[in-house]
Amino acid sequence: MQDNINETKSGIERFWEFIQFGLVRILVAMGTGFIIASILNPAGTSRVIGMIL
Repeated sequence: MQDNINETKSGIERFWEFIQFGLVRILVAMGTGFIIASILNPAGTSRVIGMIL
């Protein structure tokens, strides 16, 4: 019974690490895309920043 609980916990922890890893990848991709967009189109980027803020 104790082993079963530990397996479930490790599964949840693995799932949580997978989610965190995915979020980090999404944030890095968004940041990279935003930097590229700001280089290609500075005026449009400042407009987007104005909308967000």
